[in-house]
Amino acid sequence: MSELSAVVMSLRETARRFIRFEGCSIHQPRRYNSDVTEIIFAFSEFLPGRLKLPIQLECDEDHISIFDEEGVLIAQVGGPVPKSSVSWTRGDAGTLFVEFRQQLAELLAAGYPGCEGCGGPGNEGEWDEEKSRRQQVV
Repeated sequence: MSELSAVVMSLRETARRFIRFEGCSIHQPRRYNSDVTEIIFAFSEFLPGRLKLPIQLECDEDHISIFDEEGVLIAQVGGPVPKSSVSWTRGDAGTLFVEFRQQLAELLAAGYPGCEGCGGPGNEGEWDEEKSRRQQVV
């Protein structure tokens, strides 16, 4: 298996957080409404025991934000640089969204988060957000 780029690794971490945090919400521009609806349907298919599915909210920003159940930002695709506790992927959300969906699909199909080792590369230890941001090429 070839080594994944820093951008793909960052999107994979965002996908892991989105799957792992039950009761989270995803805020996205209108153009992603149907795609995000499909993602939420995939949650119900692959995670049948999940009591709270993600909540989908439309926003005016041109990036994708994921919040935990308490409303704390946990991940962002595109947009301005958030604080370092947030998994952030630098770049255009429109370009990155396709890869984000792919990472979500792969993790859900593998049985994440209930499977051992299926989180893929970067899941073995603590996520290093600062390192990830330094490695992402503009």
